[in-house]
Amino acid sequence: MIIKYKWSKKNISVGINMFDWGWKKLFLFVWGTAFGLICFSFTNSGYAKQKYFVTPTKITDWEISCSVDKGAITGKGANWVFKTSKNKCEGGTFNQRAEISSKKAISTSTKAIYNFQSLFKFTSFDYDKQFDIFQVHDGRYGCAPPLKVSVNSRGKVRLYSDYTTGPNQCKKDVIKFLSLGETRIKRDGTQYKLDVYLSFNGDAGFLVDVYIDDKLQVSGKYNPPSKDKFVSSRYYYFKHGVYSEKIFDFKLESKMSMTKISALPPKRTLENKKVSTISNSVSVGKNDGNAQEYRLLAKKKINSDAKFRNCLLAENIPQSHLSTVRFKPAAEEVPMILDKVRETKCFINLAD
Repeated sequence: MIIKYKWSKKNISVGINMFDWGWKKLFLFVWGTAFGLICFSFTNSGYAKQKYFVTPTKITDWEISCSVDKGAITGKGANWVFKTSKNKCEGGTFNQRAEISSKKAISTSTKAIYNFQSLFKFTSFDYDKQFDIFQVHDGRYGCAPPLKVSVNSRGKVRLYSDYTTGPNQCKKDVIKFLSLGETRIKRDGTQYKLDVYLSFNGDAGFLVDVYIDDKLQVSGKYNPPSKDKFVSSRYYYFKHGVYSEKIFDFKLESKMSMTKISALPPKRTLENKKVSTISNSVSVGKNDGNAQEYRLLAKKKINSDAKFRNCLLAENIPQSHLSTVRFKPAAEEVPMILDKVRETKCFINLAD
């Protein structure tokens, strides 16, 4: 028995003698060829992480990301120590990297809430170097991943995210976030508790809340790109450690865990003073459920911070509006003014 395949345009035919070769060998040949093509496609696309078959209750399988200088990362399980290392990852644009990453990834269709927690101490004599301490990644090259939780040069927590059209082709700072906390992370070995709460919506988007020592520092929302020109994430995995643009000496000691939880904790604004509990849906739009809390914060900054007021004036908020908020707080137009203030970069970037 001979099976023939023919392509008329090129006048090419291929014949396979089934009696000589056998059905079993043919099956193995076809299956192996298809598998090889799939692997080649995944490897060259930069997305090569294996996904969990079911949503994990705990993420405990961590490995060193790429490779590092000898002695830069030690530990296993929950306890890790990170020290300075050159960046040895393909496609990375920063010079220093000492990170671990989850071995597997969750699907972008996952609908669940995770809490990443780290009891950490950071020691360094370089007080002005910004670094990333936690990431939600999708395997892209050259651009910020869907989420970077960073510590800036002033010790405050910031969020970063990019969209990408390909390696090193980025639309920067796409994540929407509000910075509410005042904690400054010291670099003298003081112990802190970092909690990153991630609420995945099942459609490649997620909310993020970051706490230091149970005080809410920053809340944000990542929406996946809607335009066809941007690359869509196929899955998300997680990274922890130190990633920085510049090389500097440091030591990060971390006792960490990552667990699926049933609900987000009640949020608290303005450090540890319970102004009011606010909803678990984070948004920066005018009609969100957090409007009153954010108006209170905007009003407080206008009344107490001359630098903030000057920033608003530069953003074309009239002096008359600021005077109304300060001296006529019960006026009918005050909520509208405060909503306009919330949309300015002065308010969005309070972490700076």
